Amino acid sequence: PRLPDTAQEIRSIARAMRANLTRDIFVGKNASEERVKSADLTKYKVVAFATHGLVPGDLDGLDQPALALSAPEVTGGKEDGLLTMGEILGLRLDADWVVLSACNTGIGEGAGAEAVSGLGRAFFYAGTRALLVSNWPVEITSAKVLTTDLFKRQANDPALTRAEALRRAIRERADLIVLEKFGEQEPKGQGLCDEIFAAIADDIPLLIAVPEFALGLWRERTGEMGETLAHDLDSFRQWWATVGGPRN
Repeated sequence: PRLPDTAQEIRSIARAMRANLTRDIFVGKNASEERVKSADLTKYKVVAFATHGLVPGDLDGLDQPALALSAPEVTGGKEDGLLTMGEILGLRLDADWVVLSACNTGIGEGAGAEAVSGLGRAFFYAGTRALLVSNWPVEITSAKVLTTDLFKRQANDPALTRAEALRRAIRERADLIVLEKFGEQEPKGQGLCDEIFAAIADDIPLLIAVPEFALGLWRERTGEMGETLAHDLDSFRQWWATVGGPRN
């Protein structure tokens, strides 16, 4: 189904960045798979998608995560309107940010998280330096407020780093921060290191995947702070209850 509020979300981000609303925004029939694949995306420092996120099995024949762009019945194009993980791997980016504001209506928690993780890795491979994901069930106001606030801060202060802009935005907006992983780059002070320790410094609950090989480094860098959760929904719910749930 169509998501009419997503056009407003994209326009809000574009206004915050002072982008050209005619040249740089693609909605409706212009939000086609052909357009994404043929555009010179290397000239954009922020690439944002606000749409449905799909997992394998959501549609007949879909065997990998995908973003649902406008259908060929709308665009008149020959592609199927699905930007799959494999097709994202073939894109060429030079972006400071890729924003995925993906509606996951009808997707189970585990499958939805796996889909977003797969799409995120594909965008990193394609050339983005940072990924901002808001994976919302229906309501998008909070996602729009956070992303708009983030890019408005960077537009107003070009010297502001990605980490500091995100830190200031989430300090005022976020109840929980979820980061994909603490892996090979973070122990060297690279990757998502700044975002991780910004969240810890601001006392915002942080949920992060740590591969087994990096557990020792994680504990060393954080001083045994926090606790290790089993990879299931019940463990998350128990932990979330202990950290107090949403902040006022």
